[in-house]
Amino acid sequence: MKTMRNLTILFLSLLTVIKLSGQDDLQFKFDSIIQEANTLYNYEKAAWNASDLLKEGLKAGVEIGGYVAYHKNDTVIVVYSDINQVMSIAKFRFLNSNLTEPFEMNFDAEVLNDAEYEFFSMKQKILNSIIYGEYEISIPEGYNPNFILIKGQDEYRFYIIMGATKAGVIPFGNDYLFTTDNDGNIMENRKFHTNIIPTFSKYEDLGTVTSAMHSHIKSTPYITATDICTFRLYAHFTDLVEFKVYSTALGITMKYDLEKNKIELVE
Repeated sequence: MKTMRNLTILFLSLLTVIKLSGQDDLQFKFDSIIQEANTLYNYEKAAWNASDLLKEGLKAGVEIGGYVAYHKNDTVIVVYSDINQVMSIAKFRFLNSNLTEPFEMNFDAEVLNDAEYEFFSMKQKILNSIIYGEYEISIPEGYNPNFILIKGQDEYRFYIIMGATKAGVIPFGNDYLFTTDNDGNIMENRKFHTNIIPTFSKYEDLGTVTSAMHSHIKSTPYITATDICTFRLYAHFTDLVEFKVYSTALGITMKYDLEKNKIELVE
């Protein structure tokens, strides 16, 4: 009997270790999603605010060829180029802690530095590959695409997320990721959601809600960095403070809390 009791205790202990290990793995995954979402948000939020400032400071007659955003340590840099993408025509530097007001602006024309030229070239190359390649990209009416390029250690990650033109909506869904090698050749592509998922905080039959929920297909088992970036960009135009995702692949529900900037498992 004593041996059986010891075996039972050992079995229960093993179950506890397995459960804790699974929770640690899940938390590690959540933390990595938040890290990528922070980068996406910082780039796109800085680009939004730089765009507003660009209209005020750009010299008359100057044509814009595009923009890139990248970071150095705790600074996000947004650069606008001329039509030939050779010269910088405007540059904004934001701290991660203040993405509203840049601590430095420069509207003097100057040659793009090597890093900036590489970003512009890579962004254009990947975009051309998507446009002229066999990739199914759809842009629903009333929405516009935003392109975000992130440089990794051994790859580039090119995201497409939706921007909304209608007030009070969070444009979840219809988001894509293209992963390339260091030369910009597409190695992998993913579509996280099958469709656009417009989400509101005000409904005629429900009134005002502060939490929203959608489900993910099996190929997208977790809340995505694009989910979180989109929510952070648009949530302050609504009353929403959190959103939940049900994973059909894992059979779990996850919650993103805006104030905490954290993913939590819903029991």
